[in-house]
Order: sequence, then structure tokens, then C-alpha cells
Amino acid sequence: MNDYRENAVHRKSYSIIGPLLLILIGSLLLVDQLGLLNLSWPMLLRFWPLLLVLFGLQMLLGHTRIGAVALLLIGLVAAGAVAYVAYQQQPERSQARETMTIPLEEVQEAQIDVDCGTCVLEIDALDDGANLIEAAAYGEDIDVVPSYTGSGQQAQITVSSDTTWPASIATNERWQLGLSPDVPLKLDINAGVGNARLDLSQLSLQELTLDCGIGNLELVLPASGSYTTHVSTGIGNVDIRVPEDRAVRLRIDRGLTSVNLGSRFMRQGDDYIAEGSGVSSSRLAIIVEAGIGKVTIR
Repeated sequence: MNDYRENAVHRKSYSIIGPLLLILIGSLLLVDQLGLLNLSWPMLLRFWPLLLVLFGLQMLLGHTRIGAVALLLIGLVAAGAVAYVAYQQQPERSQARETMTIPLEEVQEAQIDVDCGTCVLEIDALDDGANLIEAAAYGEDIDVVPSYTGSGQQAQITVSSDTTWPASIATNERWQLGLSPDVPLKLDINAGVGNARLDLSQLSLQELTLDCGIGNLELVLPASGSYTTHVSTGIGNVDIRVPEDRAVRLRIDRGLTSVNLGSRFMRQGDDYIAEGSGVSSSRLAIIVEAGIGKVTIR
């Protein structure tokens, strides 16, 4: 009886190929959707013979704990090799699938709402003063809907995707939006899933509401003007650059988030205060709500 039990123990198989495949596929999907890699899935499918190798090693080594550990190391090395090749052979990004332009004309102020479900989002200021907004989409279609009030002096612009969830998670979208620096702007941005790089330093900003679900955020705020900023993130790192010459009142509501503030920020009750070196007497109000990740404000 004891010999039977010992043999049964020795015949026990430690199967780790399935979990390894789930981790690898899930990791590749995540970095692809966050815009960290522009993966070519047909290229990745060329590695399918590797599955036969791993399953063969599972049959040879998976009956002992030492063999299972060795198989785990081999699987990790193989996954690293696939990730390295995928990174080195990223396909060149194609030309913009769609571009749109809205002329400035008589617009004196604008409210711009951006709803980017799953994409990499880039926003900065236009060099040419003839247009209110210039939009370019890579991957799927982008939909820009303008409306005007007050004899065309007030504009309401909605920028959204024609692709609905969950179909959008299979695409590799990137949006580039250029905004006019010549008119006051109120921005309401839903970045969804994906990295966002927003250089608003040259814009005439009145108000910014930014909601990022999953992904990293890089935000550069304007040096001039009086505006409020409300940033909400779920999972990801947040990097906000505040002009050094502006006084700031900062409030951070964080979950599992580490915070790294510049040396000029001092704790005052529930807020952090930074005195400015410039002539502007207005103090910028910034509210950050962060879930999981790291918040850096400098």
C-alpha cells in the first residue's frame, strides 16, 4: 500500500503550461491596449511551434517539483524571448485613417469633450491660428461633432469614436488632437484605457476635467491664465508638470498610490500648497483622485 502511494505521488504531474499561456497572452493584450507596444498578431502567431515544445517539456519534466521549476524557468525565458522579438519587430504605424479640421472663424470660446474609449491620446497646441481643432485618427474612425451658439462665437465640440466597446478593444487606436491657443477652452476628457500625453502649456485653459481609467498620464499645464484642474485615474502612473512660477493648491485623494511631490509643495491641512515666483496673484486649484499607481507632481 505504501509503495502504491509513493508511486502515485511520483506520478503526479505539475501542470504549469496553461497558467503560463494565460499570463503571457494576458500580458501581451494589456501592453497592446495600453499603447506600450504596437503588436503584430500575425507575427506572434508564427511562434505557435513553441507551444509544442512546451507541452513536450511538460510531459518530460512535469512529474516532479524540480522538473516543474525547470519548466517554469524555461517558459519564462521563452516568454521573454517572444516579447523581445515582438518589441524589436513592431510594425510601422500607418498613415492617419481619418483627419478632420474645424476652422476657428468667429469662435470666441469653446467647450471640447473628448471620449477616447481605448486609444493612445495626444493633445497639444496648434501652430496655425486658422483652425479651432485639427484631429487625426490612427486605427479606427474618429467622429467630431461641432455645434455653435451666440452667432457662432461659442462652440461645443464633441470628439468620440465610431467604434463601440467591446469591438474597440481589438483595435490599435491613436488620436492626435491639436487645439487653438487663441481662444479660452474648457476641456472634458475621458481617456478610458490607454496612455494619454497632454501638452496644454500653450493653451488658454479655463477648466480641465480628465478621467483616465487604465493607463499612464503625462500632463503639462499652462503657465498663464486662471483655471481649475480635476484629474481622476484608476490604474496607472500620473505625471503632472505645473509651472514653477504659479502658486498652487493641490488636493490628492489616493487609494493604493504613492505620491511624489516637488520640494516647493508644503502640507497644509488636507491640501498641499506651493508658492509661486511669478507676478500672477491667482492660485491654481488642482484635484487628483488616484486609485492604483504613482502620482508625480512637479
